[in-house]
Amino acid sequence: FRNPMVFLISKHQAPSLASWRPALWIPGIRDFHRAQVQWRLGCDHQTLMEVIPAVLRAGGFIVYSQDSGKITAGHLSNELQFLHHVTIRIARQQPSSVVLEVTCGSAAVCPAWVPLVLLFSIPLCWIPFPDCGENERLLEKIKRLLLVQGAKMNYGILMLDERHTARGSTACKEVSAAMPATMVLDILFVFMKVF
Repeated sequence: FRNPMVFLISKHQAPSLASWRPALWIPGIRDFHRAQVQWRLGCDHQTLMEVIPAVLRAGGFIVYSQDSGKITAGHLSNELQFLHHVTIRIARQQPSSVVLEVTCGSAAVCPAWVPLVLLFSIPLCWIPFPDCGENERLLEKIKRLLLVQGAKMNYGILMLDERHTARGSTACKEVSAAMPATMVLDILFVFMKVF
């Protein structure tokens, strides 16, 4: 399934989907498809803010914005073109190290190639869906890119510590057990009754 039109639509809709990211609005529900980690890296702030965007672009990520303490990027999954939104924020600076808080979450329940994806994704923001560990894999990819590419660029970035603060659903069966079909039907019924 390699249709060039699908990739063209995804590429053009991804920035607006990344700015809205409706699937990450509701606390609790977003935890099914979001992962968060803190990394303590042995390097200075300035070096890190130069290296991260270059490393993300080399890894196939789209860098949307960058300022002195925060970088936002996106990554489209290979086959279905789901958008994963990445936020890298400097949590603390110390003289010889920097603590990064990195969050990766699925931006919408619909793939980015769906025409007018925001019109479907905003009303469906309340639906919990599994990421099947994809966001954790992307965090691992970013970490690997930072360490390997940083070494190639002679920046000498060292991983000093890692702490997971939130994990998405690693197994798709966990979500179906946590959210039985009857509960989903009840929610749909209430939603339809309200509108």
